[in-house]
Amino acid sequence: MHGIPIFLLLLGTLIEGEVVDSITGLPLSHVRVEGKMGMVYTDSLGRFRMDALPGETLYFYRTGYREKFISVNLPFPSRIFLIPVIYKLPGVLVVERKKKEEGREIDEYFVKNLSTFSDPWRSLEVLPSVVSQYELSSLLSIRGGRIEETGYMIDGIPVAFPFHYFGLIGMLPPSEIRAIRVYSSYVPPGYGGYLSGVVDVKTVEKRKGLEASLSLLDGYLSWGMEEGRVGMRYLVVGEFMKRNLEGLYLYPTICDFFIRGRNFYLLYARESFEGEGYGVSMKGKVTQGFVYFNILPFRIYSSFMKDSHTLPDGEGEEFLLTPGCVLKWKPIHAGIEWVRHKREGFHPLYHTSLDAEYIHGFVAWMGDGDIEGWHMEGGGRMDFYPPGRVLSYSLRCSRKNFYFSSLLSSQYFPEENEIKTAVSKGMGFEWEKGFLEVFTRKISDGRFAWGVEGYFFTGFLVLSLSLWDTNDEKMRIPFVVNGFLRIPWRCYEFVLRGIVIGERVFPIPFGSDCIYPEIPVYARVDAGVRLCFSRFFAGLDIYNLTDKRSTVMYLWEFDAGKLYHVYSLPRLLYVRLGVKL
Repeated sequence: MHGIPIFLLLLGTLIEGEVVDSITGLPLSHVRVEGKMGMVYTDSLGRFRMDALPGETLYFYRTGYREKFISVNLPFPSRIFLIPVIYKLPGVLVVERKKKEEGREIDEYFVKNLSTFSDPWRSLEVLPSVVSQYELSSLLSIRGGRIEETGYMIDGIPVAFPFHYFGLIGMLPPSEIRAIRVYSSYVPPGYGGYLSGVVDVKTVEKRKGLEASLSLLDGYLSWGMEEGRVGMRYLVVGEFMKRNLEGLYLYPTICDFFIRGRNFYLLYARESFEGEGYGVSMKGKVTQGFVYFNILPFRIYSSFMKDSHTLPDGEGEEFLLTPGCVLKWKPIHAGIEWVRHKREGFHPLYHTSLDAEYIHGFVAWMGDGDIEGWHMEGGGRMDFYPPGRVLSYSLRCSRKNFYFSSLLSSQYFPEENEIKTAVSKGMGFEWEKGFLEVFTRKISDGRFAWGVEGYFFTGFLVLSLSLWDTNDEKMRIPFVVNGFLRIPWRCYEFVLRGIVIGERVFPIPFGSDCIYPEIPVYARVDAGVRLCFSRFFAGLDIYNLTDKRSTVMYLWEFDAGKLYHVYSLPRLLYVRLGVKL
């Protein structure tokens, strides 16, 4: 340890790099990297970032590759090569199969290029079985489940409601996201607590320099340094909607501010809105915040929301959000997790969270391994809710291209003081360019759903198809078809995107209850052209190329007791400019 400063011995140092296959040179995802200060997994690009003590030994492991040990000395190598495990038999060459990742993921490219209204949550619709509530909402349904049964996380930390304006748009700007992963058929035990699935956003950890962008909808500015990033986004979506959308009466103005450090992330958001129509007059402000700290082996986090607005019958009323429609917002939510990793066997995780109305705790344990040619991963989870405790489990088994999964999940609904459970099973085939799966889900309240989902992607084309059937009269989506085509040419790129959603039944808030109207079939085609250089970006998108209008939601006029149509956006030109310094 000669030449290493004393303060590094006390505080540790930040280690980062890329893990690749020693033969192909391709990046390796889901490689376990362990040290005395904790454990991390490489992302989809093979990258990792963690704290380590100078002189200690880091351990790299992934099924199908030889273990590797590297001592932490400065400078640390930027690329780590893992050697595949190869077994030689007479006349046969057998290479141990690489581990498949759980969850479905989209990377930075899709987050930035499929984001309607500069909203990354909408880009998830390119994945099968993920659909937004309607065109003007980012609240997501997974495999036909109700929107309140979908969980949201930022860097693996649960966040209560990461949206603005009743779910119109997400709080995170697309430029601050490196990937979004959706867990549906297999949900790791640490991500449990929801009936339909979980959406986990991976934020950008390190990006030096100045980055700015400007569009007709928002402005974005950030500055990255060695130890973190700071930035903000200002949206004028309300003015845009006022000019182009028929039927709405509330128009928001939104501002997001964020700070990222080595072991923490802070997101602060404010919005204001006002409008009048359909028997309702409202104006107000909403403030939200989310913060987490990684102090190994602990993860500490908290989120809060404060609102003040005026309704016809007084001030300070709660939003028109009711049980069974969307999540009921709480003023504060906080939690702490203790993660203890071992090199072999299961990895336990202990969690306690404090909500405004109740305390929730869970103990989870998870692990993976190979048995007789099968790769198995999963674990168990014990949740402690106010009404009682619930035991759940996750299991995924794969062999070559075949896999099956079984999941028992639970969710607590404090408004009804009720615990619901769901049993989900899936079976399918997956290959390097896609997958095909059949699934079922049965919920303790009597709801049942089954479906088929398929996904195919190459460097230029993405296709996804989802078919569902359910006995749920309050939430129904028969099918969704998505397509995305990109044609690169020199520094230009041409893109074409299409989406078709079958006739849906979605809940609409009405006083202290909900109504469930049918929303007609909705289809749209978007096109765009981008000009990309190393430090400059320009894009021109044509939204709703065919200029087809259809009903995407309904509004209820309180005085007259009538439903009114809100139509989709007309053909629009959307210009974006960006620069990196």
